Amino acid sequence: MIKVISKKGALRAFYFLMALDGVSTFEKDCFEEIGTELLGEEFSAIEEEIISECERVISSIEVDDERYDVIQEGIDRALNDVVAAIDTGVVPRLLIWDMLSLAHSDSIFTDEENRLISHVARVLQIDKSVLVDMKHLISVARSILDEKKVLESSSRPYSEIRPMVDEVEKRQQTIVEAAKALIADDYLLEKVEKEDDTILSTGRKISDFVVGGSKKIGDVKPLMKNISNFAVTGASEITDSAGKFFSKFRGFAKSNGVILPEEYEKLKEKLPDDMVLPKDAVAYGMASDFTSALVVCFQGSEESSMDFDDPKGVIKSLHENMDEYSGIIEVKAGVAKSGGRYIYHILKHSTDQDGEDPKGNTYTINLNIQIGNTIQFVNGSFQEVGTTGIRDNMVYEVLRDQGQIEGFEGWSTDPYDSEFKEGFLMNLSEQDQFDEMIPSHPLSEIRKLAAFIIESN
Repeated sequence: MIKVISKKGALRAFYFLMALDGVSTFEKDCFEEIGTELLGEEFSAIEEEIISECERVISSIEVDDERYDVIQEGIDRALNDVVAAIDTGVVPRLLIWDMLSLAHSDSIFTDEENRLISHVARVLQIDKSVLVDMKHLISVARSILDEKKVLESSSRPYSEIRPMVDEVEKRQQTIVEAAKALIADDYLLEKVEKEDDTILSTGRKISDFVVGGSKKIGDVKPLMKNISNFAVTGASEITDSAGKFFSKFRGFAKSNGVILPEEYEKLKEKLPDDMVLPKDAVAYGMASDFTSALVVCFQGSEESSMDFDDPKGVIKSLHENMDEYSGIIEVKAGVAKSGGRYIYHILKHSTDQDGEDPKGNTYTINLNIQIGNTIQFVNGSFQEVGTTGIRDNMVYEVLRDQGQIEGFEGWSTDPYDSEFKEGFLMNLSEQDQFDEMIPSHPLSEIRKLAAFIIESN
C-alpha cells in the first residue's frame, strides 16, 4: 500500500518548499495553479488558511541556521496528513513531481531544495531510481524549453525554423508521456495484477528513450493504456496534470507572458468593466512607501503595438496628442536580454484636473516587448501616495544649494524638444539620476519595473 497524502497536506508541503528561499511571485502563481488542479474552486476558499498555517511555523525561526530544519519538520507533519482513498489525495510520485516543478519554476534549483525533495522521497519510500529519473526529466525539459524559446525568437526565415520547432515539440511530447508513465505507476501499483510487473518496470528505463536512445514512445503505451481502466479513481485526471508540467517552468509559462518582480502580486479581484481589457489580461498590484501601483499584462498584436523601430515617431505622436495635464518623461526602444525587441514610454499626469488641491502625480508606462513569437503589453499606473511632492522638493533644494538653478527658470522642460511648451512638462527632479535618492517614489519604481522586464524577459 502506498501512502496517499491529503490534498491539503500536499499543499502545505508545497508551500514549505517554496519558503526555503522565500516565496517569489512566480512560485506563488505555480502554487495557485497546482492548488486549483487539486481542489478546483475549493482552493480559493482555503488558500489563505493553508498559507497562514505554514507561516505560523516559519515565524518560529529565530536564526537563519534553523530555517531548513524547521521547514523540514513542517513538511514531515504535512506528510502525516494521509487519506485512505487514492482518488481523494495525492500519490507520492505526483507529490514529488509537483515539488520538482515548483523548485524549478524560478529557474534556480538550489542545493537545499534538492536536499529537501530527496528527504521527502525517502519518507514516502520512493525508489531512488525513480527520483533520479524525475530529476533527469526536469533537466531535459528545461533544456528543451530553452531551445524552443531561442528558436521562437530567432530572426531566421519561418521555413527554416518550423522543422526545428516541430522536432523540439516531438521531444517535448516524449517528456510528457514519460512523466505520465512515472506518475501513473503509483496508481497501477494499487490496481495492476502481479503479471504486469514487467510493464511497471518501464518507469525505471525512462532515461533510455528520453535522451534519444533506442526506445520509442510505443514502449510505454501498455502502461498508459491501463490508466483508462481506472478512471473511476480519478487517477487519469490527476496524471493528466503531468501533461501540463511545462507550464510550471518559467521558460515555458512565461514564453507567452511577462515575468514581473516578486513584489508585484496578482490581484484576485475582478477589474472594473470600464477598463475594457482583453480576456487574458492579468492584473498585479504593488505598494511601497510612496507608491501605489496597478500593472496589467496581456498579449497584443503587431498592429496594436508601437513601432519598435520608430521611437521618434512615438514621441511625435505623443506631442500631437498631449493634453495640459500630461507630459513625456521618457521614450526608449532596444533589445531585451533574451533577444526580443522592446519599446516603451513613460508619461506623468497631474491629479489636479478638477481644480482641487493636487493629490500627487501619477506616472504611467506603456511597454511592448517581443517574447517568443508574441508581443506582450505591460500597462502600469503608479500613483504618488503619502507625503507627495517630496522628490521635487528634495532635488530642488539640492540643485539650488549647488547653484545649478535660480528660481524656477529651466526647472521644467520637455526631454526631447525644448521648444515644446504644452502639457505638464517633465522637471529636473524626474531625471533618472535622482531615482536612487527616493527609490520608492513612483517614477523610480516604474523605471525599476521597466529595467527588470527588459533584463528578465
